[in-house]
Amino acid sequence: MTELEAVEIAQTIARGNGWLWLPPVQARRYRPWFFGAPRWVIWTNAESLGVNVRVVLDDRDGRVLEKGFMPR
Repeated sequence: MTELEAVEIAQTIARGNGWLWLPPVQARRYRPWFFGAPRWVIWTNAESLGVNVRVVLDDRDGRVLEKGFMPR
């Protein structure tokens, strides 16, 4: 999965939940230390605390591992 694909999936999830999507968006791919597949962590409004969407995706199949919205 590319960074653009990960961000598009996260944006679709945010829109479906009615969450505010604010730039800048930070997307990072990482591999867990021990077990597990690589993951994408997408974070919106990355330079501020509050009004953040955070989505964690499995890099292999795009499955949502975590999702959340921090209003403040």
